[in-house]
Amino acid sequence: MHLECSDLAAVPLFVAGYTGRDQAAVRAHIEELQAIGIAPPPECPMYYHLQSDLLTQASDLPEPSAADFTSGEVEPVYVHYHGNSYIGIGSDHTDRQLESEDVKLSKERCSKPIGDFFIQVPDFDTANIDDWKATTVIDGIPYQEGYFSSLLAPRKVIAGLLPHLNGQDDYVCFGGTLPLLTGKFQPGKVWEMRVETQFSATLDLTYRLG
Repeated sequence: MHLECSDLAAVPLFVAGYTGRDQAAVRAHIEELQAIGIAPPPECPMYYHLQSDLLTQASDLPEPSAADFTSGEVEPVYVHYHGNSYIGIGSDHTDRQLESEDVKLSKERCSKPIGDFFIQVPDFDTANIDDWKATTVIDGIPYQEGYFSSLLAPRKVIAGLLPHLNGQDDYVCFGGTLPLLTGKFQPGKVWEMRVETQFSATLDLTYRLG
């Protein structure tokens, strides 16, 4: 199913953070972030409400102004639109320098690339993406590789999101990302992301900065 950003222009956009299924590992990650000056979230998972016009399917993106260090990681993207549920992939590209000062602002500084192909599912309560294998390559160098089983199930991410929707039925929600192979954020110019699903379908997203 192809969804266009123009279809989602008026749909609330959220980015969910700290969505690892291993909550002990999530707490350890929060402590790591604190060590580099990033304040712990007031809730976990944390939901950041962003402007919907940050969504893009452009393959060439401008370098965020005043940002010297940005990075993006592969994420499942949950879309509820006109009564139907879809899962695709995207990248919560973020200004990593600004992140230590204001996490929400660091996310607002950057566009949020999404793929144009989404898989329709009956609902998020029963959707299972544990076997979906994701990889990210930056400038030809492997950056991420793993399964979405390391993330909270879609039903849990969406259950936490619902109180933030104020009764709205449609939404776009980034569902969190996988550990990094090096354990450190990496900048780059060309980002290639791929997710292999159990539906014999592959979701791809490639974009360039600058």
